Amino acid sequence: MCLSAASSTKVAVAKVTLRYISARYVSALVFAIFAAASPLQASNWTIDGFALQGFEVDTNRDFSEDGAPVYGSVSELGMSVLLDQQNLQWQTDLGVAGLFFVGPGNTQGLRRADPVIASEIVYSMPRTIIEGGFSFEVEPSAFAQVEDTGITDESAAQLTTDVFASVTYLVDARNSASLEASGRLVRFTGEPVSLVPNSTYGLNGQWFHRVNARLGTNAQLGATRFTADDDENPDSVILDSLVGIEYAFNPRLSGETNVGVNVVRSRVTRGEKRETDLTVAFAGDASLVWSPDEATVVDVEISQAVQPNSLGELQNVSGVGFGVDHKFNERLNIEFESSYVRRAAISGFETEGTNRQLATFSPTLGYRFTPNWEGRVSYGLELNRFEGASLTPNQVVFVSISRSFNLLP
Repeated sequence: MCLSAASSTKVAVAKVTLRYISARYVSALVFAIFAAASPLQASNWTIDGFALQGFEVDTNRDFSEDGAPVYGSVSELGMSVLLDQQNLQWQTDLGVAGLFFVGPGNTQGLRRADPVIASEIVYSMPRTIIEGGFSFEVEPSAFAQVEDTGITDESAAQLTTDVFASVTYLVDARNSASLEASGRLVRFTGEPVSLVPNSTYGLNGQWFHRVNARLGTNAQLGATRFTADDDENPDSVILDSLVGIEYAFNPRLSGETNVGVNVVRSRVTRGEKRETDLTVAFAGDASLVWSPDEATVVDVEISQAVQPNSLGELQNVSGVGFGVDHKFNERLNIEFESSYVRRAAISGFETEGTNRQLATFSPTLGYRFTPNWEGRVSYGLELNRFEGASLTPNQVVFVSISRSFNLLP
């Protein structure tokens, strides 16, 4: 878990994905491995550690019209275990994050220590890659719901479990087929007023074709099921079909785009009636990455998709994001990220007052004192607007120092 200002102010458009599963990234991995045409390094164990201490100020964490500031300490401690063999890679990350916030604002649920666990394994054969993993994270809903629902004034903690498994088969030097299954469980401690437990399960297939060194094409079919523990007992299935291309204009500029449709069948209970709605919505994304020089990376991304949220609803989620990362030298770097995300109701769901817009702007300055010690200063501006309400800003300032260290070998 990372609760820094840089993280809490990111509404990463990458999260506005077409579904919770995506096989095209596995395709990129398999082509990279086969292109290298060489085995992984010999069997090797590595254990690394990480520690961070930070201080954060939020002027209006609740996005309320009369919000008050909170001030807090953020501490993180963790380690990563990596096994790297000829055809097997396995990594497990274990950590704990502690918070202690005070101030005139709402600090409920912001004095706690929570675990973070994640593991991933990749097994490669001459033509096949098998990959799987899971993660478990606990964090206050005041942080976890900034992007999802904007409901950040509840004291509940959010427990999120993600699992996935995928198989990629290299048909020949130009073609590959992938199949991936995934699941996400979101639960809450206590008795939150608005947030509801929900589950998402997905299955996605993709065919990737490499036309030449610059151009690649893909076709994707997927299905996602969403359920929530809500009075309306929502049960929805999202079918998506997309086609896309990726193209390298030159060694410093590349882009990717996918277009298609989401077909949504949603069922909700109203009174004693069980109602069913069928909705067809546009789905797509596009991204562009530009490196004007060795020290700078600029990326732009837009996306549109149907996604569930922690109110037990499905929404049309549209987003655009922009980021710049520049390294002045080996010690000093600066990052800037901004995004805009709009969430709107789809047919079959009554979302009065929950449609919202969120814009974020976040510059971060990092300085590496030594190879293991780094300091960071971040500023974040979050602008939130619920339907029918006025714009409510939250400003975040975060200062941290961190140290990484090697435990083995």
